[in-house]
Amino acid sequence: MSNNRYDCIAHNNKIQLYSHNLVKNPDEINISLDSKDFYARRLYNRWHNSRIKNNFSNRLGLTFSTRYSVSNINSILCKGNTNIYYKVYDNFNYGFSRRDNVQKKQRQRLDRKCNKIFRDCDIKDDASMEDKLLASKKKKFLFHPEQSFKKPILHLQYKKKYNVPVQKYYNFKLPSLDTKFSDCVVKREVHIAHYFDSNRHDSVFDPSQMISHFEILVTQDLSCFSNIRGPASPFIPKASTLQNKDKKSKINVNDWISAMQALRAEDNTRQKAKREEASSSQVKKSIPDDLLPYIPDEPIYKDGRVFSLLTKKEKKNLKPLEAGSKSWITAIRSIKKNADDKRQREIYFDNLSSNWNTSKTIAEECENFSSTLTHYQNSLYALISSDFLISRECKRPAGDNFNLDSHYNLHMKKKF
Repeated sequence: MSNNRYDCIAHNNKIQLYSHNLVKNPDEINISLDSKDFYARRLYNRWHNSRIKNNFSNRLGLTFSTRYSVSNINSILCKGNTNIYYKVYDNFNYGFSRRDNVQKKQRQRLDRKCNKIFRDCDIKDDASMEDKLLASKKKKFLFHPEQSFKKPILHLQYKKKYNVPVQKYYNFKLPSLDTKFSDCVVKREVHIAHYFDSNRHDSVFDPSQMISHFEILVTQDLSCFSNIRGPASPFIPKASTLQNKDKKSKINVNDWISAMQALRAEDNTRQKAKREEASSSQVKKSIPDDLLPYIPDEPIYKDGRVFSLLTKKEKKNLKPLEAGSKSWITAIRSIKKNADDKRQREIYFDNLSSNWNTSKTIAEECENFSSTLTHYQNSLYALISSDFLISRECKRPAGDNFNLDSHYNLHMKKKF
């Protein structure tokens, strides 16, 4: 408001914030329907509202539905998928006309279309149904009720491969990625990206980290076995001559000692790896499943602080917490609490910006201004109460119910 004017709570949404900037005429603002922001916002709303569109073809006499889906986080990080949205075609059904002549033409057109697709894919009439379904999926054509396929939307894609998408790098709203059925490594990668609001050290996700520990141990054992025992050589008998009898076999002791030391070192490293794996498995068993995505790669200190956030003096004096201890688990819980608070704060600011239909900073200012105005009006209403009203003696009290017109002679005398 302006000019020291106030309004009531019922008209709070009518507040207009005045500024020195020139306000453009709404009729002069041109909305570009060809911009990527417009299409991205429209696709996001259709996906968020789970909009299903029912389609009908009068020419072919068939019906099907379309909807939008998003890429899985596993395909983004492990396979390098950059597509944001997919268009799903399903719920195929026949909807031929009741008229015989129209129905006959619709069936002919549908058969002609199916034959053309199968002919392009070199599929004969006596082929199996699986081959026909694969050919129709390749050509993006529906002809069977149990058939469904996805078609990627190519004009909206993520910028980098093998990276968790972060909202601040895009000028349109991104869909939320579900990590419910993802691996612990993927959950931790997503948590780090959302917690620090950026990709970790601008690095990409390495899908080779998803290899199981069993495969690593098998490869280590095979490599050690191949080093110990080389390829077998065929047996070649030596000729018994006088020269061979006179010669004495000379054994190099230094080579034998070095070989034994190498074998002992390999055995020690193998046992150490087994002990580390056993200790890590015990630590993982003691940690709850909801805390696994929030475990950082760096050592953890008190109050959930990591090594990269410490000062030089603290790095020299402080000691990291032991993995699996009670203090270590409480530190992980504090990290989870901070991440949840940050997520709730972002949701609150998003709701504010959507309610006020403006940016987050201006929406926060509007909300603070309206709250202070409401508090000021409530305080003024509390001051203006019936106790402060001055009693007027000349006014008739509410207990007197009889008519006083005759007493005060208020009727005017008529003149004849």
